Amino acid sequence: MVAFAIWGVVALPWFVEHLSHLLFMTTRFTSNGVKEGDPEIFTAQSLIYYARLFPRDIHYLWLIFFAVGVVFYLREDLKKNPILFLWIISGYGILTLLRNKDIRFTMPFLPAVGLIAIGWLKNFRWKPWVTGLGLIGLGLYTVINTFLAFPPQREAWPLKDAFEFIQTQKSYHPRPRVRVIPDLAQFQRHGFEYYAVLERYPLDVTTWVRFPTFTDFVVTKTGDQGFAHDPVEVMKTIQRDPEGFEAVFKKKWERPLPDGSIVQIYVRDITPVSGITPAAFIERFKSALMGYLGQYVKDPQGWAIHVEPISDQDTLSGRFRRVSFSMDSARVESKPDGRQSLMVRDLGMELSDLTVNPYKLLRDGQFEIISLLEATPHFRITQTDLNAYLSGLKGAPHSEVEFQEGKLRIHADSKGWIPRLDLALVPYLVNEENLGYKFLQFHVGGLWLPAFVPQVLTAKFNPALKPMPCRMHLRTLRIEHGEFILNG
Repeated sequence: MVAFAIWGVVALPWFVEHLSHLLFMTTRFTSNGVKEGDPEIFTAQSLIYYARLFPRDIHYLWLIFFAVGVVFYLREDLKKNPILFLWIISGYGILTLLRNKDIRFTMPFLPAVGLIAIGWLKNFRWKPWVTGLGLIGLGLYTVINTFLAFPPQREAWPLKDAFEFIQTQKSYHPRPRVRVIPDLAQFQRHGFEYYAVLERYPLDVTTWVRFPTFTDFVVTKTGDQGFAHDPVEVMKTIQRDPEGFEAVFKKKWERPLPDGSIVQIYVRDITPVSGITPAAFIERFKSALMGYLGQYVKDPQGWAIHVEPISDQDTLSGRFRRVSFSMDSARVESKPDGRQSLMVRDLGMELSDLTVNPYKLLRDGQFEIISLLEATPHFRITQTDLNAYLSGLKGAPHSEVEFQEGKLRIHADSKGWIPRLDLALVPYLVNEENLGYKFLQFHVGGLWLPAFVPQVLTAKFNPALKPMPCRMHLRTLRIEHGEFILNG
């Protein structure tokens, strides 16, 4: 119990602060489990998934020790010390209820397995030297078994060389973005992040999500891509249209890897399209932009698009100094072809140093952003329009929002197991590039709770306050006269 109390003091504050983020990531990685073919949650395959891999996880000799230990533990120690039992059962249960499964996820409850595996030895009164030799023998067995299964190898993975090459390259963006496609333990994104921090180099390192939007460098390798499903799909996408890919990203660096494959770095270097004038390309660009926005914006009134080119060559490469669009009002949907829309007024955005894929634009009419330096959005939402939107959400509890002077108040009725919520918060700008909020009041089911409780629980998961692939320029934020006005 003392150890459990120490754990609570040390770890519980971290889990409380990161709870909302952990729940969000759990939901997010569900799609990974589907892609990787992991068993559905409420099935026999899900129930036995980790039990089936357990022998390989701890080695067969330790499995025998654990089996004997379970017998002794259930017979003699369960009532006196149920923590080990709850530790393993709760951990196994939680992992079983996650769609994304992997044997490495069992690490948090392996210490409890180890304690049960050797705990039964205390029932035998052996001489100290016998116990010592036995423990040495078990340790040697584990070390030798691991050595034979995974013998150490002297390998040179040129991750640092790859990072140093990226450092030498010119980029239009002050914080260039590199996409690391392979996901091997020896060669993946976290190594690049490490060197970026070590060298204090402003590099945005990401993976394959929404590839290839917002990309300056692409790191690929031949052969094995790792355990994740998405890198394989990205490589298939590149291989299906190698000419289209290499028209936008040029291979500038490659090295052999110890596993026999080759690592390659592609740099954004777009070859201008041919067979069209810059003026005609701009018109095609405007049409593609309207088509893209049309997925989310319905019934726009007072629509206008302005394009400021840099040069003819830049235009045919899909790069513009400034692009802006605006509309007096429009109905905005959260996703394409959504059924519910929100009326937004004085809606628009200014995009600085925008680059799109000119080949996909001409071939398919597709608006694919390759790079963007800065975005300056502006809009105005009225309290009446927002409440009309909320009242039309099917399955959601009845909610009302009030835009008071500088404050946002939200009232949500109870529905099913969801209690009534009443809260007040103050949105504010963070470094003129993001949105934050401060809770002022929080009631759950009529019960008052300190405002710091939701503040702490949402500190690591703010759907507004998050890193963006480009700078967001937010000059002003006003809440007044029943309106929420950004950059107005």
